Amino acid sequence: QLEEERKLKVPPTEIEVERARAKAAVVSGAERQLAEELDDVKKMNQMMLYSKVVTIRDAQVNEKKIIEKERKEEEQRLDMIMEIERLKALK
Repeated sequence: QLEEERKLKVPPTEIEVERARAKAAVVSGAERQLAEELDDVKKMNQMMLYSKVVTIRDAQVNEKKIIEKERKEEEQRLDMIMEIERLKALK
């Protein structure tokens, strides 16, 4: 009993602290893996992934619209320049 009390009073060594950290990391990893197996967690992860996919897809669709708009504007500008050149050539 006195030995146990002495151990409680003495601060842990670096090795003991490192062992405790390693053990906590292993336990934490195991708990995370167990949680991943639960259906609710699987469903939540699936929903998170879907939201990421939708966000990326929306950004791509918007980018495509912007590119198309810029292409049409450039085409109109070139048409205008060609028309001006045509009219100059007629004079």
